[in-house]
Amino acid sequence: MPTKRDLILAGALAAVAGTARAQAPARAQAPATEKIRLWPRGVPGGERPAGLRQENIFTEMPGGRSDRGIVGVTDPVLEIWRPAGPVKGAMLIVPGGGYRQVVIDKEGIEPAERLAAEGFVAGVLTYRLPAEDWKMGLGVVRQDIQRAMRLMRAAVGPRVKLGAMGFSAGGEMVGRLGNDFTRPTYGAVDTADDASARPDYMVLVYASLGVQPRNPDGTRPPPSPTFLPIPLAVNAQTPPAFIVQAMDDERVSFENATEMAAALKARGVPVETLLFEEGGHGFALRRPPEMPVSRWFELFLAWGRRKGFAG
Repeated sequence: MPTKRDLILAGALAAVAGTARAQAPARAQAPATEKIRLWPRGVPGGERPAGLRQENIFTEMPGGRSDRGIVGVTDPVLEIWRPAGPVKGAMLIVPGGGYRQVVIDKEGIEPAERLAAEGFVAGVLTYRLPAEDWKMGLGVVRQDIQRAMRLMRAAVGPRVKLGAMGFSAGGEMVGRLGNDFTRPTYGAVDTADDASARPDYMVLVYASLGVQPRNPDGTRPPPSPTFLPIPLAVNAQTPPAFIVQAMDDERVSFENATEMAAALKARGVPVETLLFEEGGHGFALRRPPEMPVSRWFELFLAWGRRKGFAG
């Protein structure tokens, strides 16, 4: 018969095991099947900031789960996950991170694994960061995302519908790409650059689209003539969009979503918009199932199938 000491020890061990389970990721991440350097002969212009060294930084997330952010990117890469069965679609994923890091797990690898499970070829872009003093500033991200779209097209072929999914700052660059995909940003590297950089559709998840917060009197500061809010640049060639936003987002006003949706509708571009009361910023695929925002991915799949983008 167990003694009192045995019961105390067993309880302590169970508590430790429970804590370890809570802090561990939900499941092990599957490795990418391919890793492609965007610029095998060096980044355009060769203006590498001195002293950069690529590394992972770790950020604690709610619920005891950590995330990795990549900094010091000097050799951008596209990592590709392929489905086990037939290919039903393809997606370039552009993680966020405020242009100071690339949030690689929560907004990159986890969506890629989920998409691959649904029959998508999913590519995660690790891009250069303007905050690291590249001379071209945001221009380096434009170069990287255009090149990544063309490499994805080469990877999946011309018949597969290819979307672009961006989170937060990554959503901003996806939105800008959708409005301005024809402007050359670099010299051709290989035959992949013969393809268009236009996504067949966009998925904008708590995307920072350049819409300024309102002043107390309801007005807004005038937009910069050199960096317009993305809704002002929408045109008839902008791809269809699926937009996801929480109204309690503390970093990106939900008006980024509503004004983008209005601009697309005004120009006859198909758009589906999901606004959730709760979710905050950075929810990706990590909100608990009791929160409606956790179901945005399933609703995206339903939209994609109805529009012919997914199978």
